[in-house]
Amino acid sequence: MNESTLMLSSREGDVVKVKLLPVELRTPEDCYDLRNEMIAASDGCRVVLINFENVTFMSSVGLLSFLGLRRAVADHEVRIIFYNLCENLSAMLSLCRLISDSPHAKAPFETADNEAAAIALAVR
Repeated sequence: MNESTLMLSSREGDVVKVKLLPVELRTPEDCYDLRNEMIAASDGCRVVLINFENVTFMSSVGLLSFLGLRRAVADHEVRIIFYNLCENLSAMLSLCRLISDSPHAKAPFETADNEAAAIALAVR
């Protein structure tokens, strides 16, 4: 397991699990460092599972971290699944059309309620 002040990551085969550590994703420095760490952790994987259980606030710069990850892995068709999102983050991401509850609406990120559901979604 790799450790930093921003995230913990582990790999199981071609699935990378990322646990976000900060309560707030606010400062540009932290958000850009987080993006770079997630990109490095996702090298060669098929799915990235991102656990938001600690995060209660995300600024627009925080959104850019995840969009940067999305761009970095887009050529390799890597799926990114968010889970354990609090209500406020889920609402914000839906409003920005970054996630969707509808199976017919295309969104850059998928969501699951918890880790077990995220893993089940990853194997589909």
